[in-house]
Amino acid sequence: MTSESTKVDVYGKAGETVTICTNFVRLKAVTKESVIYQYAVDFSPKVDSPKLSTRLLYNNDTPEVFQDNVGKIYDSRSILYCSKNILPEGKDELKLTSSSREGVKYSALKSL
Repeated sequence: MTSESTKVDVYGKAGETVTICTNFVRLKAVTKESVIYQYAVDFSPKVDSPKLSTRLLYNNDTPEVFQDNVGKIYDSRSILYCSKNILPEGKDELKLTSSSREGVKYSALKSL
């Protein structure tokens, strides 16, 4: 059986041209042994504003969770990446509380 190399045209020949945009963050590990932790974030009550969810997460009532030396990336919806494990020893969840400017109390539940 022989294998033929087939050239694939990378451009379409029909339809309309569509311009797209992507949003990504390149993660560069300091060493090959570095670990990136991924957490699911769920607010109660539900938060629809990405700006508000980010503010509530980072300005919570337990600021030591996000110390300056903890690299963190939050997608402003439901996924948080950290360079260190922020969960308490032996726990698989962490509940943070925060208040909006209007005084509404929110809780954010994080789990692996």
